[in-house]
Amino acid sequence: MTLSILPEVERRQVVELFNATQTGYARDKLIHELLEAQVREMPDAIAVVYADQSLTYAQLNARANQLAWYLIEQGVGPDQLVGSVSSAVSRW
Repeated sequence: MTLSILPEVERRQVVELFNATQTGYARDKLIHELLEAQVREMPDAIAVVYADQSLTYAQLNARANQLAWYLIEQGVGPDQLVGSVSSAVSRW
């Protein structure tokens, strides 16, 4: 049994329409290439938001590059898998 506080029309709008955020992207590109393309196009646009914090594409790319260089220094190379755990309350 479910109890909805929203009328069906509003529930559909919130759950289905507002959540329809899929978009196409270049499937022949790696994730860091897609990020770098966004940085070139709109470096100051907001890339991610959590609570009251946000990062622009340029800031996100800088952090990604910082992590990449750290992993390289630790001996991680191409085609090696790296696990990642992050707390939802991590400091940005």
